[in-house]
Amino acid sequence: MTTGYRRCALSLMLCASLLFGAGVATADEGPRLKTFPQDMGFGEQPLPDDARFNPLNQSVGRVDARAQTNALAGRTILWPTAALVPRGQWAYRTVALVEHRLYYSPTDATELRISSTWPGLDQYYVGAGARFRVLDSPRASLTWGPSLRHRRSGYDPGTHDLSLGLEVVADLPLNDHSVVSLGGALNVVAALGYLELDESACQTRYDYGRGDCLVAGQSRTWEVPAGGHWGALFAGLSVYPVDWMVFNIEAFTGAGTGSFMELDDFFIRNPLYQDELAAFRQGELRAGLDVLGPMNLGMGTTFLKGGFAAQTSLILTRFMGQTRLVPFLMLAYQGGA
Repeated sequence: MTTGYRRCALSLMLCASLLFGAGVATADEGPRLKTFPQDMGFGEQPLPDDARFNPLNQSVGRVDARAQTNALAGRTILWPTAALVPRGQWAYRTVALVEHRLYYSPTDATELRISSTWPGLDQYYVGAGARFRVLDSPRASLTWGPSLRHRRSGYDPGTHDLSLGLEVVADLPLNDHSVVSLGGALNVVAALGYLELDESACQTRYDYGRGDCLVAGQSRTWEVPAGGHWGALFAGLSVYPVDWMVFNIEAFTGAGTGSFMELDDFFIRNPLYQDELAAFRQGELRAGLDVLGPMNLGMGTTFLKGGFAAQTSLILTRFMGQTRLVPFLMLAYQGGA
């Protein structure tokens, strides 16, 4: 009886497994409910080229690329722009082969420079400076920089001065082909060194210019002068119509105390000796930069070829009661990594 019962139970279990197993198999073979649309291969389509972002292949406007392509990008004509020499590169610039400047940028936001005239010139100076970029955006770039200069006067024998300078420049791109530069500069004569003169030995200006009036065996006297300081405001426009040429326009004005590099005294004074140091010892404010005039306009063209750049320009100014066109020539080369 027990054995028959067990056989019957096993038979029921086998029958149930066969029955339900067959049912599941039947259900799997039946139609399925599609809850998602069938993939037609859209996810495998390649991305169009114009939808890809590849910054290495993006075109750069001439204004944005001017520091890489223009060795004179750091200046409009006489005054600076906010463009710095690219990091790791250097540049050499000269004004009429008389003034020489060497630039180097250790970082993207720092530019260092040293400058001088030929040591053999009567009006000789040597200086150093730096510029730092504090703002760099598609709409504006802002730089500032201090400078230090030691000058030996060519018009006052035995006279030297030490000046501290500061400049601030902002570049405002108008489009990919033109940029406006606005800025200001300040120069303060921190120290003036001179030799005493024997007026009795100085009958004419030629005697004075040769240094025949200096008292022999004396040491130079240094003082903080009241004059010789000056400041200037400038605005420039650089237009890049093609890759190999730039049009430059510049306007500037300024004021000073005393005389600026004594050129004014050199032209207006009598041939007989007069004390040239009075310009530094007196601090009267004079409108306009004595070298050029109260308002000046410059126009130039810069030509580019590889790392070389050459600029020819004319400065329209009213000086000593006359309107004059003063020519300028600048040459430059930029190289490095």
